[in-house]
Amino acid sequence: MNLSHRSAVLCAAAVTAACMGARPDTRSDVTGRWEGTASLFGARAPLTLDIAPDGDSLRATVTMNVEALYYDRSLANMSYRAPRVHFEFASRDGNNGVFDGVLKADTIAGVTRKSNRELPMRFVRASREIPAPPYAREKVRFRAPDGVTLEGTLLVPKTPGPHPAVIFIHGSGPSERGDLGHIADKFARRGIAAFAYDKRGSDQSGGNAEHATYHTFAADAAAAAAALSRRAGIIDPDRIGVLGSSEGGWVAPIVAAADRRIAFVIGVVAPGTTYAENGIFQNVKRMEAGGASADEIARYESLIARVNSHVRASRARGQAVPDSATTARLQRALDSTSQLAWRRFVDLPRRVPAGRDFDRLRWQMLDFDPLQYWSRVRAPVMIALGANDRNVNSAESVSKIGEALRAGGNGDYALHVFPRTTHDMMVLPDPAGEFHFPAPPPGYPDTLASWAASKVGIDAGSADRPSPSR
Repeated sequence: MNLSHRSAVLCAAAVTAACMGARPDTRSDVTGRWEGTASLFGARAPLTLDIAPDGDSLRATVTMNVEALYYDRSLANMSYRAPRVHFEFASRDGNNGVFDGVLKADTIAGVTRKSNRELPMRFVRASREIPAPPYAREKVRFRAPDGVTLEGTLLVPKTPGPHPAVIFIHGSGPSERGDLGHIADKFARRGIAAFAYDKRGSDQSGGNAEHATYHTFAADAAAAAAALSRRAGIIDPDRIGVLGSSEGGWVAPIVAAADRRIAFVIGVVAPGTTYAENGIFQNVKRMEAGGASADEIARYESLIARVNSHVRASRARGQAVPDSATTARLQRALDSTSQLAWRRFVDLPRRVPAGRDFDRLRWQMLDFDPLQYWSRVRAPVMIALGANDRNVNSAESVSKIGEALRAGGNGDYALHVFPRTTHDMMVLPDPAGEFHFPAPPPGYPDTLASWAASKVGIDAGSADRPSPSR
């Protein structure tokens, strides 16, 4: 087809579309910033949707300051075929939330569907341009002591450097840099460079977390601090702090105890007990929520105590295959619970741990005690916990971490327990009230960023104030 003939065909197609009441897609119709809401049972949650050109395609991010605490989270499969708008809230398990809506004038209205749930959403154009944040994003790669390459994103304030910085340490399981984006944004707006990296084995970071330990993760965070320290003129090496969330709250004090240059430590839902003690607390809470009886809980506690003792003894003896009679009795005890209703609430192993099982984090860290590290931390410390946490014993953690800090001579610490707040730092809904979207407690995470800023010499008045939608 020659050029003139192709042009004629395209022209005819455009005329035909016009006659049918349609028109060619125009990406500018949908690009820009959109402010909106998700609605459910009469409750509303604010959303910000940013859509921008990306080569021949479109890319979109969403900010949701309630429930999911998304901040600039990338949306998958963004498409616009006038007037239809499609995107997906990507999930690691592949069960994406799928939005389908229609653009009419300056409004996008539709529904997000996931499993059997439908969530109506409506967006109104706020601007045809996407306002730039007061910081730049830089991709940073660094190498851990064992040679694994890790990658993350550094948010650098657009104010003169060198800047103080905070390094985020993830919780358990696969974790990516964007998981803590909402907190990173707060720190960067307060003038603190924020570095979140993909946990080893996740997304763009190499390695495998399956057989790693808290000491491995601490070495990763220490390597991140070293990498930032080398960014002369950008990062102040004497004002680098760490923030560990959940499992990261076990890791953060290891980093700070080993490096006196760490400027501050924040533990969010940080456990103050051993791994074994915390695991029992979690499982008992799950059993209680599932309606287990006191006798059933006692049976679980007795059985997990036997499993843990078996692991300790086996590891102490260095035996790959422990005493067969003892192992057989324990296996029969485990098997006897396999069909019981409460078994699904707990993490009892299906078989008696042996051999390579002992390489797994759970058994290597069984008696890991964070207090021995907290007692050696000399940097200022903030601990933030939720009073209704079913994963971490908040009352015991506050007491024990505070005691360890005092015993070590560290009097510069703040302990915050947010009322009616769960492990994911969301306020519990009122059981007697109407439905509302879960939201973080008032002041969180601003409290964390403001406290850190005060420890690295940033005045409260120097903060960049986010727009109301942020």
